[in-house]
Amino acid sequence: REVGEVYRNTCSGAYAVDGPEFAQISHDAVGLIHQLLVVDPARRLTPDGVFAHPWMAKDHVVNTIHLAHFSPNIKRYKLKRKLKAAVFAIIAEHRFLASIARANPARYATEAARVAKKHSSSVFSPLGELAKANGDK
Repeated sequence: REVGEVYRNTCSGAYAVDGPEFAQISHDAVGLIHQLLVVDPARRLTPDGVFAHPWMAKDHVVNTIHLAHFSPNIKRYKLKRKLKAAVFAIIAEHRFLASIARANPARYATEAARVAKKHSSSVFSPLGELAKANGDK
């Protein structure tokens, strides 16, 4: 297929699950796929809804092994993303400060203090939460 066609179909929610790839897939699994590929986020299945779906609910492995680890893992993942975003923001601001220092050294001290104050909580807050999530003291 052409990339443009795939993009248009994805944006409009036009897809088919009746090809040979889906011949061995249960009706419950196909139903879950349909509920996940809804274009309107308000109507799309939530993560809790996914785990409550009949296809997922009847899977013993999902209910006993995967779910027990899902919540802490997703929390750590989100904290790592938050920390990474904060670090990239600091890098960008330091590059900006370097350009200020070259152009106007007097303004640099003021801007550097503002940036340090602004980012201290954005970095240390997720670091502390990440340490707690990992069981560190």
